Amino acid sequence: MMKKILIFAIFCLLLTGVASAYEIRIDAPQMLKLGETIVVNGTTNLPAGVSFDIMLTRSEYTSEVKATKHVTVQGDKNFTVEFPTTGYTRGIYKVEILPTGEFRYLGDSITMRVVTLVDRSDEVKMTSLPRQYLNGVLHVAGYAGNVKNDAIELQVDNPDGTRLFGPSFIPTNI
Repeated sequence: MMKKILIFAIFCLLLTGVASAYEIRIDAPQMLKLGETIVVNGTTNLPAGVSFDIMLTRSEYTSEVKATKHVTVQGDKNFTVEFPTTGYTRGIYKVEILPTGEFRYLGDSITMRVVTLVDRSDEVKMTSLPRQYLNGVLHVAGYAGNVKNDAIELQVDNPDGTRLFGPSFIPTNI
């Protein structure tokens, strides 16, 4: 009987250790267009007031740290971090939570996500004039050798940067 009580006590201690494990879970888009902002949403059961860092690295042949953001856990245990990608190059990037002192992330923690930044602008060749006077008709012509669908995304901006059209997918004549 004593042996059963001892086994039960050890089992309860093990359960208590697992139940109190700290977890962090992050989510980020798997793929984005170059220039868009990588939005990382997360949740944790770390105590409010604990801080940690989230790092964005370019992960191709070598790793290059692009940015690091500092997060302090608030009462609701949710957080959002944004990494603008303007000026970056297309490729594979990694968003990762860095180790935090005495806290170890166990259980269902997800502390790393891979994000692919896509830029296909060099695959499209425009044959129409890049600048046209607005007379009610915009002439757009060009070709894209590797387009595998029946549309291409088009965005037209005024010289002052305000949006005139799009972004919108336009059917192509293939």
